[in-house]
Amino acid sequence: MRKSIKSAAPLILIDIDILPKICSLLQEDGFLDLFFLIQVWFPFQTPETVNKILNNLDWSRVHEVVEPFKNLECRVFNKFVDHCVKIGVKGGLYYYACWKLIRGKNPTHHLQVLRVISNDDNLSFLAYYVFQSLYDPSTLKHNSILLHQKLSTDSDFRSDFINNCTTLNGRYRKYNRTFGRPDFFPKMVSVHYTFQV
Repeated sequence: MRKSIKSAAPLILIDIDILPKICSLLQEDGFLDLFFLIQVWFPFQTPETVNKILNNLDWSRVHEVVEPFKNLECRVFNKFVDHCVKIGVKGGLYYYACWKLIRGKNPTHHLQVLRVISNDDNLSFLAYYVFQSLYDPSTLKHNSILLHQKLSTDSDFRSDFINNCTTLNGRYRKYNRTFGRPDFFPKMVSVHYTFQV
């Protein structure tokens, strides 16, 4: 036991400001490398430090690096997301809610989750209004006005908008198992229009 702690000592001492950059680099090659770092570093940190790192991960790209046919990676990743949801990490809550909404599972609950975290998260804000419009077409006009207002008044939302649309589209393509629009999406709303704004 002492041997493993001693060999991990340099990793344990990594500065918290540098760690998100290391995590971002590890995400490029898949989830397992990031997970191994988490296993070594996180047990020696305070809950506040762990939450800070998890909330600063690049959650917009996680759907790109976890391949469903890699069983170990997929299982480990799903457990990681479950843990993040349990401790209230916004990226995990957003990821899980979108995944469930794409699959048509408990939409009322998952729309509510997105609505709550959308107050200070641009990706969740966009996802909430996109999915609300898909599930309730009567809100489409009102939601498009709200999105237009946000684009006009919020420079951060505007600068992230294309990347956020790309993220939503990528996640939809990854987790939608049908060819074309899923049955649970209203027939009158075009997925192409909604995700390719």
